[in-house]
Order: sequence, then C-alpha cells, then structure tokens
Amino acid sequence: MGRLDDYVALKELTDRGSLKTYRGIPENNGGFTPDDGLMTCREHIQHLSLVERYILRKIIDALNLQLDFPEVDSTDSITTEIDTLIQTWQLTGNLLAKMQDDDLDKTIKLEEENIQVDVRHLLHVLVEHQVHHRGEMVVYIRAMGLVPPKRWAD
Repeated sequence: MGRLDDYVALKELTDRGSLKTYRGIPENNGGFTPDDGLMTCREHIQHLSLVERYILRKIIDALNLQLDFPEVDSTDSITTEIDTLIQTWQLTGNLLAKMQDDDLDKTIKLEEENIQVDVRHLLHVLVEHQVHHRGEMVVYIRAMGLVPPKRWAD
C-alpha cells in the first residue's frame, strides 16, 4: 500500500462516519442553529462541500489534471445538501484515483493566504475540516434534544 492509499482509506472512513452523523439530522431541522450568528445545520454541510471543492480545484490546477467538475447550487433542503456533499466526496475520490504518491509532495501556492503548502497538507486539511464539522453537528443534534447516531454502530 502506498502513501496515497493511506489517504484514500482515511478519507473514505471519515466520509462514512460523517455521512452517518449528517443523516441523523431531521430534514425539518436543517435550519437549526443553537445560537444566533452560528451556521445552521444545512449551512455547515453546504460549507463543507464548498471548502472541499475549493481545495480540489487548487490540487487539480497544481497537478494539471483533467477532472469533470460540475458546479452546484445551494438549496434549502438538508437532504439535497447531503447529496451534493456525497458528490463532492466522489470528486475527491476521482481526484485521488488520478494521483500518484509523488503528487503528495508537490507544492501549491495559495494566493489568498499568501502561503505555499504541499498537496499532502491540503489532504490533511480536508479530513481535519470534516471531522471538526462532524463534531459540531453532534453538538447541534444533542442541542435539538436528539441522540446522535453512533459512529461505529451499523
């Protein structure tokens, strides 16, 4: 198993756990937020998809890869936002399938932040960001008075 295979396995594991949590949010609670000024459940999921797509575009451009990258529209439906997030995860899987282990060491300049990072770092950011928001959604679900899905149970 190569280094890239480790990222593929970690991303798939993270996606499965997150999906289980997000599907634990009732459709009618997509607009729930525990406090003014915080993102709603639906906005969290939409945010995850947008950030992951932003990072994917940076990696695709830096590696000069060709990848079909459909645009998405935001909706008021948490179910539709979850479906969009799943499509985004599939795009990530397609990208990882086109990459080689050596691609992990390639440097990407992020103009907006005025920094340079390697692809490996951006893949870590994808997983870390997703786990962070999954944790927030567990807190939101509990604030709704519901029991969050058990991460490791089937």
